[in-house]
Amino acid sequence: MKPANLLFILSDEHSRRVLGCYGHGMIRTPNLDRLAASGVRFSDAYCNSPICVPSRAALATALAAKIYGLKILKKDVADAKHNTTRFVVLARKPKWAGAAERHVITTFVFEVRNIPAALYKALGGFATNGINMTKLESYMVDGSFSATRFYADVDGHPRHRALELALEELEFVSQPKSLKILGVYPAHRYRETFK
Repeated sequence: MKPANLLFILSDEHSRRVLGCYGHGMIRTPNLDRLAASGVRFSDAYCNSPICVPSRAALATALAAKIYGLKILKKDVADAKHNTTRFVVLARKPKWAGAAERHVITTFVFEVRNIPAALYKALGGFATNGINMTKLESYMVDGSFSATRFYADVDGHPRHRALELALEELEFVSQPKSLKILGVYPAHRYRETFK
């Protein structure tokens, strides 16, 4: 059997809804329409890793769907009852929760130096100051193993002395100027159900 010549044409950030061959009434795509007419269309394709934009669906709150006129495809999509999805609010200027609030979460990022036991040293101040870390995620910096960035959540407010000391120690052992507090916000009451 003679091998076939195949040509795949992929259009980045271009939903199939905005092609003439799929029936869009306003958008004109004559060249793509002509190719589609003489070839094969993948009408049920999906994008398993939409890096630039959500190409088929997105996780969002019902409020977001209402605000932006989105169609809710499925509610409660978690595969385990305890799964939670967190949504963040971005602002140009920081708006921290008050230090007097009872349950507060602080979210921050930092990078460790490329030395032995760097993460151990970075986290030591949280242990010695009795700070509970509820999330820690790691990311490679610029695709290299020479530095690692961490995203973390801790219980407490940066103005509370224990967390203040822990963050001072973290700043001392991490990459210079890499510690950035992303937010300080009231903990949702749902967290109390895990005690």
